[in-house]
Amino acid sequence: MPKNVHEFLDCLTVNRIAFIFENDSVKIVNSDVYAMQLLQL
Repeated sequence: MPKNVHEFLDCLTVNRIAFIFENDSVKIVNSDVYAMQLLQL
């Protein structure tokens, strides 16, 4: 993963990136932020 993508997602390591598959698209997100959003639902 390019460094600028990590910086944009505020991730320092690849372990903190999640790939979310929805319909016909893929979202690349910070996995920590995504987990917190799921817990708030």
